Amino acid sequence: MSGANLSDDEIDKFTAQLKRAASKREAEELKKALATRLMQQAGRAIDDQQGIAIGGYARPIPPPQSPPRVYNYQEKMEMRMGWQPGCIPNCFAFVEYRMVGEKAFMWILTSDAQSIVLEDDPALFPSDALITKVRMMGG
Repeated sequence: MSGANLSDDEIDKFTAQLKRAASKREAEELKKALATRLMQQAGRAIDDQQGIAIGGYARPIPPPQSPPRVYNYQEKMEMRMGWQPGCIPNCFAFVEYRMVGEKAFMWILTSDAQSIVLEDDPALFPSDALITKVRMMGG
């Protein structure tokens, strides 16, 4: 038997039993038995397809989640240093961040025209060591 369908033989058998039923009560019992069998078959068919059965517990559908926010190096540095977004301290004329190969670099041009390049691990950027160096330079 496949899905919720009965074969022709089963339908013929049920029809014959229904005709032979001696009373209304017996006919109603046969109808209930058939209905129960059809519901069980439908439940198995649904269970095979979706993992739930008729009258069973349906798992709640989780709400769609947006992917986690990915911050760039500048945003990470601004958060750790407490700088205003898009602003750098007066002691620095220019700050740039780049990843080259397996290393993250921070290039700082100070107000007195000194060029400084600091190197950091990209997985830890900005690491405590990098934050300490920048703070000691006046940032």
